[in-house]
Amino acid sequence: MFEKSVEFVLRRYLGPEELEGLILTSLGNGRINDTYLVENIREPWVLQRINAEVFAEPAVVAMNFIAISRHLNARVDKKYQWPRHIPSLTGDPFVHDRSGDVWRCQTYIPSSSLLPSRQSISAMGAALAAFHRALVSMDRELIQDPLPGFHNLPLYLEEYGSQPPSREEASLRCAQQLERFRVPALLFAKALEKEALPCQFIHGDPKLDNFLFDHEGRVLSLIDLDTVYWASPLVDIADALRSLQSPAGGWAMAVDLHSCQMFLQGYLALKVDILAGREKSYLFDALLAISYELAVRFFTDHLAGDRYFKVEEHGDNLRRAEEQFALVEDIFLKELSLRTLFQS
Repeated sequence: MFEKSVEFVLRRYLGPEELEGLILTSLGNGRINDTYLVENIREPWVLQRINAEVFAEPAVVAMNFIAISRHLNARVDKKYQWPRHIPSLTGDPFVHDRSGDVWRCQTYIPSSSLLPSRQSISAMGAALAAFHRALVSMDRELIQDPLPGFHNLPLYLEEYGSQPPSREEASLRCAQQLERFRVPALLFAKALEKEALPCQFIHGDPKLDNFLFDHEGRVLSLIDLDTVYWASPLVDIADALRSLQSPAGGWAMAVDLHSCQMFLQGYLALKVDILAGREKSYLFDALLAISYELAVRFFTDHLAGDRYFKVEEHGDNLRRAEEQFALVEDIFLKELSLRTLFQS
C-alpha cells in the first residue's frame, strides 16, 4: 500500500475506514523535508516528515509551527490563507514513526502554478510585508530557534573551510568566486553586528516556491514556516529578491532590476516601517550576502557529500553553486543601479 513508516503514521491520523481509497502523492519540490498530499474522504491535507539531519530538534519545529500558525490565522489580513495544524487521533501535536522520526500534519492550500508576472511579484512583496507586520506582535517566548546558525555567513564560511578541497574544474571555479566575493559579502554580517539593525520574527526562507498563488496571480499564502526566527527583516526581503532572479541564458543567473522594483513597490505599499530610513541603505549588502551565502552552502554541501540539500545525483549542488555565484557576480557588477533603485 504505502511505505511502512508512512502507513504507520497515517494510522495515527486516520481510522481504518478512512484509509480505504486514500491517495498519497509527493508534494512540492522542497530540498529538506519529505512532504505528501493526502486525499481521502476529508478535505486534502499535508503530511510531512521533519528532517532530523537538518533540524536537530524536530519537535521544536513542530511546536513552533503550531504557535506561528495560530498567531497568523488570528491576526493577518483575511485575504491570505495560512496552514493550520491537524492533531493526531489522540490529540498529539505530532507523532513518531518506528524509527523515531517526527511527522506532523497541516491543512492543504491548493494553488496555481505560474511564472512570476508583474502583478504576482508585487503581490509577493505585499504578502511578505503583511507577514512581517503580523509577526511584530508575536511573543518571543513562544518560539525557540529552530535552526541555530541559520543565515550566519561567518559560520557557513567556517564549515566550508573544514571541507577537503576538490580538483574538479567546476569546484575550482567556485572556490575562486567564493574568495573573490568573501569580503563584500561579509559587510552585511558586520552591519548586523555593529549597527544594531532592528530585528523581529521573520520567515527565514521566503523564496518564490514558498508563495502560493491563485490563477490570477494573487498571493494566497506564504508557506513553510519551519525557519521562522528572530533576525533583521532585511534578510527576508533580500532572500525573496534573490529567488526572483532567473537565468539570463544557459545556466548563468542575472539580476532583473524590474522584478526588484515591483517586489519593493508591493512591500512598501503596506506602509510597514522596516525599510524606513537607514535600513534601506543596507539592502544591497543584504542581497549580495544572502545570494553569496546560498552559493557557499550549495558548494560546501557538494564537498561534504550532499548531506543537507536533496539531490538526484552528485554534482547537482555544484551546479547550483555555480548558478548562485554567477548571480553574486551580476549583483556586484550592478551595485550602482541596485543601490539607486533601493534608495528610490
